[in-house]
Amino acid sequence: MSDSTTSVRVDSDSDRAVLLSIEIYYALFIVAFVLFEVLSPKLTSYFNCRAQDPKSSCPLAEQVYGFGGWICPVLNASDDEIMEFCGLDALVYLRFLKLARKIAFMAILMSFGLLPIYATAIKPEGQTNSTSKALIARLAMANIHVNLDPNRLWAPVIAGCVITIYTLSLLMPEYKVYVSRRHEYLSRDSVQQYTVIMNDLPSHLRTHQSLQKYLDRLFPKMVDSVHMAMECKELETQVAKREYIRNALERAMVQAALSGNRPTTAFNRGKVDAIDHFTQLLDKLNISICAEIETLRSFQVRIHEAMNDDSLEDAVCVSSMHNTEEDMATFTDSIPVETMMTFMRPSAFVTFSTLQATQSALQMLQTDNPAQMTVRPAPDTAEIIWENLGGTLNTISSWQLASTLLSLVIIVLWSFPTIFVTTIGSADQWRSQLISINRTLEDHPWLIGFFKQFSPLGLAALTALSHYVFSALSRREGLASQTEVDASTFSKLVIFQFIQTFAVALLSGSANSLLPQLLESPYQFVTIFSEALAIQAWLFISYITILTGIGLTLKLFRAMSLITGFLYYCFAPRLTPRERRSPYKWLAPMSNIEPCPQSTLLPSYFLVLLLVFVFGPITPLVSYFAALYFFLSEIVYRRLFFFVYAPGRFTTGVYWPSMYKFIIRALYLSQVILIALMWVKVSDAWTNRVIANSSSNVSPSIFEEYAYAFAIAPSVVVSFLPLITYVVDHRIQTLYPRAARYLPLVDCCRIDAVRTNYTRIRASLDNHHDSSMYIQPALRSVIALRPEFTFAQAQRIFKPNHLQESHANYESMVEEA
Repeated sequence: MSDSTTSVRVDSDSDRAVLLSIEIYYALFIVAFVLFEVLSPKLTSYFNCRAQDPKSSCPLAEQVYGFGGWICPVLNASDDEIMEFCGLDALVYLRFLKLARKIAFMAILMSFGLLPIYATAIKPEGQTNSTSKALIARLAMANIHVNLDPNRLWAPVIAGCVITIYTLSLLMPEYKVYVSRRHEYLSRDSVQQYTVIMNDLPSHLRTHQSLQKYLDRLFPKMVDSVHMAMECKELETQVAKREYIRNALERAMVQAALSGNRPTTAFNRGKVDAIDHFTQLLDKLNISICAEIETLRSFQVRIHEAMNDDSLEDAVCVSSMHNTEEDMATFTDSIPVETMMTFMRPSAFVTFSTLQATQSALQMLQTDNPAQMTVRPAPDTAEIIWENLGGTLNTISSWQLASTLLSLVIIVLWSFPTIFVTTIGSADQWRSQLISINRTLEDHPWLIGFFKQFSPLGLAALTALSHYVFSALSRREGLASQTEVDASTFSKLVIFQFIQTFAVALLSGSANSLLPQLLESPYQFVTIFSEALAIQAWLFISYITILTGIGLTLKLFRAMSLITGFLYYCFAPRLTPRERRSPYKWLAPMSNIEPCPQSTLLPSYFLVLLLVFVFGPITPLVSYFAALYFFLSEIVYRRLFFFVYAPGRFTTGVYWPSMYKFIIRALYLSQVILIALMWVKVSDAWTNRVIANSSSNVSPSIFEEYAYAFAIAPSVVVSFLPLITYVVDHRIQTLYPRAARYLPLVDCCRIDAVRTNYTRIRASLDNHHDSSMYIQPALRSVIALRPEFTFAQAQRIFKPNHLQESHANYESMVEEA
């Protein structure tokens, strides 16, 4: 008996498209790797940046390797080495790549049984395996005819169960490792671990003295310092201008030394001596900046004195915990609240003397008003976005809501170019419906292969472009640190990848090839779509090969750094020593170490992991390409972390909780798709039984008569996968996220007991314990700014000879000094 399901038109060119992608992009990666091994020993300042900087160097970067000799050392690097020399974020990133690789290899192991089962599926009468020319379609679950051999449906069900259980068994120990490493980081002896940031402070606590007195009541003798955020845009403008004038003065002195003539500059519609003019401006700015800082500090003292009446001490102890409008009026009668709000931001950095006090402040409520005094761990000072510091909860929530809505609009509008590039890849499916397309493809047959390659390339290009859009949106949310901005960007990009690169691309590509059949049989949409799901696997296989061949090659060769470094060489001023070693706007020298853009990289890996979950049981070939991608990525990024990327010693590992949630969501999505496919098979078997009984005079066999009954059993089994996932996820979410967020107080007490005897002595000598780092940079600019050399030194060092020799003379003078 023949299968009555509408025949799905197979894309006969999908195999050729995949083979062409393999030939192009894997060959590109091999050639690029060989070229990299030839060039890297000769360009160590570019390919081994960390070895050139004593502060960033590590043992692996300092060694000399032969051809490919660095691969085994970086792969064998322990978690302790990664944690010490690369940071917690790097460790989380590399462990995620290893986790994804293990899952892909398990899917490959399952494919050893799936591929022969799918390839040898029983065909209806008159149909052979050669009828379906696409190998990808023959080696997929869609090749099973449920009414002829329903027992084969157990194969994808068993594979889906094994992949799910194996993934869940990996996630729990992985979270345990994260908790352990996170506690190891939180127990470090640096000022960041002892500092918190308090936001949404009430008006009467927006001075150093009032907040210090309030916290002294809650944490007696445990508050080391309080640094209130102030509104000082005028001061920041002057500080930026002073730095510009200092640089201009150094440049003028070098020009005078090289040319023998003192340069001039425009002033009051005339020309004046540049060196004298910039020197006078620099002196004036040094004086005005000091005066402005003193004014701001004295204003804060006057605010505190105006609030510091007899009832303040009692209010700090009692009233501030029951903050009402009447209490506010008690403190602000002598000075308008609006004036105070103009200068004092509702945020402060508080450094405690013990870990116990720090973690207690983070874990306990400071007030009964949930909209006030939110306490968060302090970020590293290099990560703080000072202009965003001080945003209230309402302001940040409003900006985040606006950003979310705008992100949804962007995702919807982005669907149109995504549909366009994926539709082009299946243009040959319309040859029988549109004569013009058929004539064009007959005249130019090379267009078919071109469209097949353009589709995944366009998909990859759109994905790369999305980072700049969503990172700009996240930065406008008012988040106080770059880490928070990157985490917000990461969440947006993962959702974007799930919707655009997976869902929209899958639906648009499948619908394009299925539309002729849907027009004939619209009531069989679910059946036709489920049968054609495997056809779109070619698009994602080609997409993975592009990520491997182009994406990893660009990262290995640091393509963006090469471009920005070339632009820096062409356009950045490089006359003075300061200019030669400093970034220029968004450009930087090629030899500079760079941070790892994890918020940009991780979403693509989540998409590939989602493809393993979805296509592993139904189109196993996808897993092979994904496993190779994860394995090569681990090699490339381990090298980048040890040789190129800046050591993130102060990163906090904030990505893993979000990464875990997205892994669980990817599991749920893949399970829903597999469950839907299984029950569609049951529906097909029932429909075939009804049609056969009503239209055929020949009685079907008992096996064909009850095919739907045989198909129900695996469908019921696979329907329990979301429940299993939920149980394990609920246990993990109950135990580990909160444990990872904070350091246990019992550990704090133990560590504090050990450090009490020497912490204060070392604090006065160790910059890591200098809490003044959390003062706004503009408020720390009280020291007068001077050029790093005098005019007499410039005349002696920068003689009118080759500029490179002059800079060498200057460097030797600095070394002698």
